[in-house]
Amino acid sequence: GSLPFYLHTVSQTAYARLDVSLLSILSNNDREVGWYGAASNLAGLTLLVTPLISWVLLPHFARAAARSQAELDHAIRRSIELVLSVAIPTSLMMALGADVWIALMFGPEYAPAALDLSILAPVFIMTYVATITASSLVLLGRGWTLTLISLAGLVVSVCLNLLLIPLGLKHLGPAGGGAGCAASLILTEATVTGLMLWTIRGRAFDKRSLTLLGKTAGVCAVVVVVDQALGRLGAVRVAIDAAVYFGLAVAVGALRVGEMYRFARNAFRQRAGAPA
Repeated sequence: GSLPFYLHTVSQTAYARLDVSLLSILSNNDREVGWYGAASNLAGLTLLVTPLISWVLLPHFARAAARSQAELDHAIRRSIELVLSVAIPTSLMMALGADVWIALMFGPEYAPAALDLSILAPVFIMTYVATITASSLVLLGRGWTLTLISLAGLVVSVCLNLLLIPLGLKHLGPAGGGAGCAASLILTEATVTGLMLWTIRGRAFDKRSLTLLGKTAGVCAVVVVVDQALGRLGAVRVAIDAAVYFGLAVAVGALRVGEMYRFARNAFRQRAGAPA
């Protein structure tokens, strides 16, 4: 019974590690590998709470499913909404401030890695949504479907890396190979996450969550324009970007802090066995 989940984990681990190996082989350049490794490690810091999401949400979903299908659907939608409310601004600030974060963590000699980090930033969004969707598929008894999607992701990852790494090395200059790796990872995660969302279909989003996504996209567009207008202000620019995002998101209702807190609190309480 655990075989599909084992294969799912193996597939995910494999395509998350293949990019560095393929970059090392195809570029034959230690600097390219070093720049991409720095960007990948920094982006990976945003994924440290992925096990916590599974640890909390799987029992929360199981309790909801035991009560009714409608309650499970509600829990899935609100969980995705909560994660996106955190993941989107985090990814946006990482992408817009890639030059600042790389210089702060690794120094000016790693400056080319900013390109890789700016491309990798959205992986935070897709990985967290995929984690929730995978937990949903487990509860729905679709373990083998989850495995097949992950295996497809492994194939897509290899093909994209073999295609995009040489293109990046040829056309993008320093860190171009890493940019090809980053683009391959983003496209692979988008494929895997898209297939998972398609599998659960209407359980992932409703009118409310789609409205919030539209508002969030509008706020992100405004912040990108502000960032471009601020030019080279460094860390000050990123701080202003963050202030503009949260101010606008709260003002238009794209960020509902009170609801996020209550949902997270109830999920943790149920994980601990306490009444919600």
